[in-house]
Amino acid sequence: MGTVPTGKMERQLRAEYLRWLADLPRHQDDLTSYVGTFETRSRALIAKMGGQVASLGALADFPVPKTLELSPVANVVYDQMKQAAVQASIQAGMQATQAARAMFNAGLDKSFNRLNRLARTETVSAYWRNSWDSVADLPDIVMVWSPEYGKRTCDWCLSRDGLVVEDANIRDHPQGRCTLIPTLRSRLVYKGTLEPDGSVTMDPRYTQKSVAGAKPKVSTAPTTEAQRDPMSGKSNPAAPSKAQPTQASKAPATPTPSFDTAQVKAGMEAAESQRKTLERQMFDRKGNFNKQKGWTADTRAAWSSYTEMGHKDMNALLRDPAGFAKSVDTYWSDLASKQIDDLKTLLEANTATREITVARGVTVSDSFNPATLQPGDLFADPAFLSTTSDMTQALDFATGRGSGADGWTFITKAPQGTHVVAGADYQNELIFGPGQRQRVVTVDVDKHIVYTEMIP
Repeated sequence: MGTVPTGKMERQLRAEYLRWLADLPRHQDDLTSYVGTFETRSRALIAKMGGQVASLGALADFPVPKTLELSPVANVVYDQMKQAAVQASIQAGMQATQAARAMFNAGLDKSFNRLNRLARTETVSAYWRNSWDSVADLPDIVMVWSPEYGKRTCDWCLSRDGLVVEDANIRDHPQGRCTLIPTLRSRLVYKGTLEPDGSVTMDPRYTQKSVAGAKPKVSTAPTTEAQRDPMSGKSNPAAPSKAQPTQASKAPATPTPSFDTAQVKAGMEAAESQRKTLERQMFDRKGNFNKQKGWTADTRAAWSSYTEMGHKDMNALLRDPAGFAKSVDTYWSDLASKQIDDLKTLLEANTATREITVARGVTVSDSFNPATLQPGDLFADPAFLSTTSDMTQALDFATGRGSGADGWTFITKAPQGTHVVAGADYQNELIFGPGQRQRVVTVDVDKHIVYTEMIP
């Protein structure tokens, strides 16, 4: 199995984008210039990390460029971001607290996602070009197509697994991550050849069953970008919201579930597997929104607002409707209200298919001190509940993201059937619905850990 490892570059690019976005309100007086700052930084990051990935396509010490220069198409993307900035400044009336969200609604994030796709596609193209150049003078070497096996891999790519590629102009489709594997002719198990026109010449000993989708001399076309990698560009960390229990009571005595180390680890591994499944279900096999799982343009917009722009507005409205209404104008209040309803609709269509264990780090505040919780207590936060399948992420939030805070970590079992959707994959996030009830099982005061279980 081969793959072009663009994931790290994409994560770093997203992180740079988030850092830039977080500081945007301080630069509201000259938003277009501030977009230029992001352009400079992101181009440098893509040049460095994209070049490193592309250089991996060359054999041994074959000399290749160590940087990647984006095509002129990138200029259009950055211009679109500047236009979004101008439009946002008009919509928000230059109010610092709303500038970032206005830019998001004006299309800023769509433009960034185009940049992310462009960086990935051109990195893969350069990787392939380096692969070809490094074997150009080696007649005993042939290039063999190797797809990345995964739930998102399209049939078009799978059907080419093991085929000989003899034309250096052949490329994977946009956003593809397949690779070419240099193979000695003497060791090649010949299945067939991928022709320049997209057709496949098969060895008659191999059938369509053995190589999915391949027939002798049948012309095929690549799938669309959405079919190949529908989740590209998505991931921006969304901090788990601080728990603010609005109701606490003693629950009837129930058997205490086990939370030993091995079971917690297994439960969190199950949670990560569940998160990836939920993430893939955003789109159907044709690359369209999966309506059976509640995904529409509206629910995706609400989900993106929560994960890409942060949860604060939506959760603030859920926790204190009157206070939130006083702090913003009607436009923002109505927008947050609609997004809450859409995200609830999405959650109603998605459930955990097995028992999972998630974690959540919180810091102590005036409104909520986990040290006051006792076994048997019931509590619920009226806001959406952000958790993670990665304990490291939870511990990071418990320490105030490096600020040294002495917070608490919640380790929570969620039974099969609990409503949940995948959140920001950068944080391995899983999102549960507002008002999700939890029962305290046990409290480890020394380690600052609260073990709980969700109640459907």
